Amino acid sequence: MKILVVSGFLGAGKTTFIKALARFSGRDFTVLENEYGSIDVDSKILKKQELDIVSLSEGCICCSMRGDFRSSILTIKSAVDPEYLVIEPTGVGMLSNVISLLKEIEFGDISILSPLCVVDPYCFGEYSSAYGDIYLDQIKNSGQIILSHIEESSEEEIEGFKKKIRSINPDCEISGRHYEKMDESFFLDLLKRGLDGRVYEADNPQTPGFENFVIGDGKLNSTQELINFLQLVLLGRFGKIIRAKGLILVGGELCRFDVADMRYGIIGEEDKSLPVESIYIGEGIKRDELRKFLLPGYKDGRIAIKIVDYRGKGR
Repeated sequence: MKILVVSGFLGAGKTTFIKALARFSGRDFTVLENEYGSIDVDSKILKKQELDIVSLSEGCICCSMRGDFRSSILTIKSAVDPEYLVIEPTGVGMLSNVISLLKEIEFGDISILSPLCVVDPYCFGEYSSAYGDIYLDQIKNSGQIILSHIEESSEEEIEGFKKKIRSINPDCEISGRHYEKMDESFFLDLLKRGLDGRVYEADNPQTPGFENFVIGDGKLNSTQELINFLQLVLLGRFGKIIRAKGLILVGGELCRFDVADMRYGIIGEEDKSLPVESIYIGEGIKRDELRKFLLPGYKDGRIAIKIVDYRGKGR
């Protein structure tokens, strides 16, 4: 799971940019959205695009909600395991603190991408003066600056904006055009750059190549549902899966299954201490379809509520 932080001050346009990232890149990602107030508006906007949204409200992940933030990321990895986790911090958060927290859980196949900062250049002077510590910290710690609200700006104005930003962060890359005018390759490149300078390959979903996908806490209601599921695996409903195996809860009982050579087998598992997880290996795996089939509540958003509702209230 690769983690991309999309920061930016209040009103810069982070949510709108994330919608464009989803639309143009076509990647499999979950959004962890941190709303500072008690009313979570942005996640409702993103959900209209059928994105998987997890919300943290009534606090800031870089200070008062540090523990919740870390545990939420690990829970997302365990329960959903998206290709990409896009984190949208509150607009008044310190990006340097967010990156520091992420480094504490960067291990195994969890890696941090070079963070982005969405900047409204017409507010640069006002915000850098009035909110310098927060605003400039976001710019200084970003590898890529995305300029928003420049649809009607001239080339001369944009060059002036870029000069001001480079005076704060001379090493960052700055887009010279509005992102809505960029093609797919621009957005895919944003998903390749590691925080440590490493370049990851954002594979084309149509390109053949073995991949693997793990699901934790898979549940089905009956043995017949499990049989139906395994038959759908063989029929290609979830992509070209050539090997699958693992443990699933079936009607409250633990079952082990194995798929290979166009056949499947099912046996009961007596060791109840084993983790409930299954792995799928193949080409073009349809991760979201597997989640919808095996994770109760995923389709209607109840999983996100279970993960992050720290107030003990349903939404």
